[in-house]
Amino acid sequence: MSKKRGRDTFCKYKSILNFGAKCYKLLPKRIRLMIWNGISRKKGTIRIAQRYMICKSLGANLGDNVSIHDNVYFFNIENMSFGN
Repeated sequence: MSKKRGRDTFCKYKSILNFGAKCYKLLPKRIRLMIWNGISRKKGTIRIAQRYMICKSLGANLGDNVSIHDNVYFFNIENMSFGN
């Protein structure tokens, strides 16, 4: 039995991740940054998805299949661009 690749999983849930990013955008920036700080040290696939959505909602230009793992910190995220 072969293990699913991350890019396959991303393609399957891309629309949900984009919708989640739009939902996060409804929250004030300060709250999103507090959530980011709270989950930045946590491991797991769900946390990677949360970090992707929050990062995208904060204005970073994220391409497809960008994985933001634990213990990652950004400064001036609005000016960042990753992937594609």
